[in-house]
Amino acid sequence: MAYVFKQCSLVYSSSGLLRDVDILVHPDGRINIGEELAGEEKVPCKGLLVVHGFANLHTQLTHYFYKREFLSRLNWSSHHDEPLPKESAISLAVLSLYNTLETGTTLIVDASLYAEEISVHAGKIGLNYIISARWPKKEVSKGKVILIDNFDSIEEDLEDLREYQEKAKAFLMIHVSNSKEQVFGFKRRKGRYPIEYLYMKNLLGSRTILISPAWLTSWELSLLAETETRIVQAPIAGLYTGEGLLPHEQLRNRGVTPALCSESPSLGLTLDMLEQLKTYYLFQRGFFENIDYTISDAYVSATSAGYNTLMFEGGEIRDGAKADLLFYSLEELSLPTYQDANLLFFGLNTKSLEYVVVNGQIIFSPEKKQEILAEKRRLIEKLMDQEVLG
Repeated sequence: MAYVFKQCSLVYSSSGLLRDVDILVHPDGRINIGEELAGEEKVPCKGLLVVHGFANLHTQLTHYFYKREFLSRLNWSSHHDEPLPKESAISLAVLSLYNTLETGTTLIVDASLYAEEISVHAGKIGLNYIISARWPKKEVSKGKVILIDNFDSIEEDLEDLREYQEKAKAFLMIHVSNSKEQVFGFKRRKGRYPIEYLYMKNLLGSRTILISPAWLTSWELSLLAETETRIVQAPIAGLYTGEGLLPHEQLRNRGVTPALCSESPSLGLTLDMLEQLKTYYLFQRGFFENIDYTISDAYVSATSAGYNTLMFEGGEIRDGAKADLLFYSLEELSLPTYQDANLLFFGLNTKSLEYVVVNGQIIFSPEKKQEILAEKRRLIEKLMDQEVLG
């Protein structure tokens, strides 16, 4: 059944900001944009802004809502550890999935230990969920993404790693040079900087994704551009840990468009990618004095760059595109004009999110909010009984 969102006040589309248009969603999940479009079901959208769903390219859902004593054990070298028993960890992850839904993320890459079980829940909710499974290969039989969280350990597995990646056509996601200590510690042990080492070992390329790299030289950035290596930045985690981010302008000048992620919520503090987008924008303008950097640039990193990094269909709003869409109420903005995209995005928050559409299906709406709230309460009570939350 085709349905249509009628008279959307603003649509942040690939061709610019559109006003007072309809979005028709076909049974195959693809869209058309225009005026007076017809569908079997009509959703009134006057007063709503439509943007694309966000992509969170690296996180660990089981770490959300932890007690402080759990979080205090985690740092860059241990933040993928799982201190909780399986049942509690999965319940936390499902609670995180609902938070992900309510904050507008439509594509999420999860490094949780029990990701295969969590993927079943993500499927029921309707989110695009990709497992980021840890090496060694016995753990990545169902993973599209191979996560290397212990960079020093891969040398002995290098031949097997390359063979598996080629056969599975998987992405390598590598924690590398997250901190100054990691970078120079690696240099002392190996005689090379981490990026230089990856380049020599032929591990850079279009199917390699570096998570939150920092402390890089300009010549290392050139190696990433030369090999078409992908980058994922974690804005809030980078600031929280004091390690910072790479300058977007220098990356863009070399043809590299970084995607964004929340990191493990133990480091990234939130799963809300709208907050990551805003933080990334302010960081690039403030710390690198890049006044030409716009909120639209940050929006690309939070949406299409994430989808494109994983070669996953989506990331833009245009005729024929897949419907992964967010609908925000404009009522709370109280702005005299909507010409300025900066004002638009900084006026938005999770409370103003009205609809989430993924793969053409409405998975979040005013009617479904109470159902989701009841399920969250049930999970919270269960976790409090297990003394995970308090």
